[in-house]
Amino acid sequence: MFRKRVIALVLCLLALLSLAACGEKRSGYYITSVGLDARTIAVSCREGDPLFETLYAATQVRIADGTAAQLSTRWFGENLVNMEGKIDALSGMEIQPGRVLVVGYDPSTMPLSGRDAKEEPLGFDVEFAKSVCELLGWEYRAIPISSQDLAIELASGEVDCVWGGIGAASDAGVQSFTYMETEYVLVSRRDARVKKAKAVKDKSVCYPQFAEGAAETLEIADRAATAVALGDTEACVAALQSGRCDAVLTDSIAAAYYAR
Repeated sequence: MFRKRVIALVLCLLALLSLAACGEKRSGYYITSVGLDARTIAVSCREGDPLFETLYAATQVRIADGTAAQLSTRWFGENLVNMEGKIDALSGMEIQPGRVLVVGYDPSTMPLSGRDAKEEPLGFDVEFAKSVCELLGWEYRAIPISSQDLAIELASGEVDCVWGGIGAASDAGVQSFTYMETEYVLVSRRDARVKKAKAVKDKSVCYPQFAEGAAETLEIADRAATAVALGDTEACVAALQSGRCDAVLTDSIAAAYYAR
């Protein structure tokens, strides 16, 4: 009898582990990994611009002094910053005093970066960038851009750097450093039964603007019956709630923020 109970318990645990591996249930939603490449969150500058080294060093300091962890925990519930800190990274560097840092950010990537009711930038990346500017004695100024226009905006000189919900760039003339990684996930209603990437066949999927052109988006779009880009994850989740789509493709940070 005891042996049968042990076997039954083991089978139950295996079943639970199998369910956990597929995805995560969250208040009426089901979140599951797409299982492809990680999405990086980075700071990008024009190649050869001394600003790159300054921002890299200042970011290291803000990580070492606990600012990054504090902001991440407040926005995401845990510290997701995976770059190493160095408290004396700015030692010996010449810092241009009183500079205005013009930052390009993607407002479709909340809670990384977005806009409030007054169209002012907000989000983790916005506050993180502001903390770096405060450390350097600089003024922070933000300009909304699209993730796909990163290289164009930098080349035009309209922005000094790109920092706000945007991944590392592989474009010529651009250099980036990554400080966080997330992944693409599918969010669905529990009754839609979209618990893995293959399950989007014959389903409708929507995704935020920042995901346009990503390999994950192209693959999911190829599998789905229809795939439509909406403004941001909030708009996608609203479409999911109203039944206008069966699943949402977004990153895990945005999924956790909106599918609460």
